[in-house]
Amino acid sequence: MAVQINTETVSTAPEISCHLMPCEIHHNEEANVCKYFETTIRKEEDLITGCMHGRPLNGEEVALPSGYTGLVVSESRKAATEDEDRMMDIKSKFNEFTYWNLDKPTSKEDTLSKALQWIDIANILHSPINQDELSQRSVTGK
Repeated sequence: MAVQINTETVSTAPEISCHLMPCEIHHNEEANVCKYFETTIRKEEDLITGCMHGRPLNGEEVALPSGYTGLVVSESRKAATEDEDRMMDIKSKFNEFTYWNLDKPTSKEDTLSKALQWIDIANILHSPINQDELSQRSVTGK
């Protein structure tokens, strides 16, 4: 079974504000995030705090790497069998998001931060090698 995303609407999809929460929410419909969550968010210098169901959250705004776009998709048609391809439509897009930790500040040791670092590492590993630069490095030893 493959997952196919209809990319024809990516250019017209609305830009949204997006939050990555440290919990599982058993709800698949739209929520009034502006009214019930974003009103609890406080930004002071480099500190972002919020609250959900009385639980304190610490957040960090993260910009997606250059060349990447975040997508919010929904299944346009449920697959009738496990072998049938799943079809997804783009509902909205984002270039940055806020990720939240429960009861602790965000850090470079968070799983998300480490995962995003791999994008930069993969780009370096898979970039073409410039022969002049490689020769210069072997001569100077740097």
